[in-house]
Amino acid sequence: MSSLSREDFYFDLPPELIAQEPADPRDSSRLLHLRKDSGQVSHHVFRELPEILSDRVCLVLNNSKVIRARLWATNSQGEREELFLLRQLNPNQWEVLGSWPEGSTWTIDEITATSLGRCQQDSAIVEFSAPIYKRLQQLGEVPLPPYVKSDKGAAGYQTIYAAVEGSVAAPTAGLHFTEDVFRRLAEKGVQKEMVTLHVGYGTFAEVQEGKLENHVMHKEWFSLSEETAQRLNAAKEAGKTILSVGTSATRVLESQARNGVLKAGTGETGLFIYPPYEWQFVDAMLTNFHMPDRSPLMLVAALAGREPVLEAYRQAIEEKYRFYSFGDSMLVY
Repeated sequence: MSSLSREDFYFDLPPELIAQEPADPRDSSRLLHLRKDSGQVSHHVFRELPEILSDRVCLVLNNSKVIRARLWATNSQGEREELFLLRQLNPNQWEVLGSWPEGSTWTIDEITATSLGRCQQDSAIVEFSAPIYKRLQQLGEVPLPPYVKSDKGAAGYQTIYAAVEGSVAAPTAGLHFTEDVFRRLAEKGVQKEMVTLHVGYGTFAEVQEGKLENHVMHKEWFSLSEETAQRLNAAKEAGKTILSVGTSATRVLESQARNGVLKAGTGETGLFIYPPYEWQFVDAMLTNFHMPDRSPLMLVAALAGREPVLEAYRQAIEEKYRFYSFGDSMLVY
């Protein structure tokens, strides 16, 4: 068990370092390389990734696609309220952010919505009078993170390989990839595999006070195919470095691995990874610079060590790296 609490992962971040728009081009973002074995830090540009990685690396990416999950609805008093869709439970029912009392009602266009009561700690089940999913392109908005005040980044809030709709937040570690970077990685011989985890709003949620083991993660839907699991197991057995792109891909692999072997599956994971943690499958990681005292930062610290990660963050702040979803990248390898 851990004696750590969320306060052990706090750092001061100057507000001007919170990126408001993605880098253009995507692979022009900066890349901090934290060496997992020594804690040494070096500074690069993301497009240099193929030169940094060995040909004995297997990249694992999350191909989930962001849906237009932010809806504006009119409540029974005629007031405008936001309904933030978290995940679809069945064709007409969704988990929605907020503790909406049972019986709360709204209208969106000609569709009515009714709260059926609490779902998780800070969410409710809302039933729509018609399948809202088909109307999201027309009625919904791109759910940019709360710290992004500019709407200029909405078009860039999707990875170039996004394929399976369902996320309400982008798997942002993958936003830096371009077709050119993928081409040069393939030419080098780097293996590339895809898993799916629909990122929920829990990625921004505060960790509970007290010891970390008291925190309960939001559950998120994932899928790992039999074919992908077999290829990844073969890569692991061959001694390749399993490098997950982002905390979401990491959680899929660690949820489905035991003693270094992956099992295919589809379901939900509430896995919370924090120090100390016994890693089952992942060896290295590509990730963004995360919010202080939140679960993604704790996951990275479980892989590279709390002190080396916080020191790397200190240097990133000193070097004026851009932070959070549209920010720069960090390689733990």
